[in-house]
Amino acid sequence: MNPTILIVARESTVRSVTRRILERRSFRTLEARDAQEAIALFRAHLRELQGVIVDLGMPEAGAEAIASEIRRSQPTLPILFTGSYGEDASSKRVSPDSVTGFLPKPFGLDALARKAEDLFGGSSTDRVLADPSR
Repeated sequence: MNPTILIVARESTVRSVTRRILERRSFRTLEARDAQEAIALFRAHLRELQGVIVDLGMPEAGAEAIASEIRRSQPTLPILFTGSYGEDASSKRVSPDSVTGFLPKPFGLDALARKAEDLFGGSSTDRVLADPSR
């Protein structure tokens, strides 16, 4: 079975493009437009999820609520945050480690595909954070 990734972004275009990129790389995807929907999908698909992509631009600390819920029940599930450098200091809100990554916007299609494969691909024991500049 192909790994399943939950994509969380308020903009439908961002979700759609991200979904297409991941599906071309053989990932299955689920999509959520806000924190409430993301948490419901996370709980419903907990056993099949291989990772989550979360836009840090979610309103009302939505990204933090999602990450908190995930870490509470699945501390090793990889989360890839996306966000802009500058205006909301997105990169400072994330502490990259072996199960948390950051991809600055705007990012290229290949950069997203590589980052997803690096963070979500393989077994949980061999996940390695990719170079954030990719």
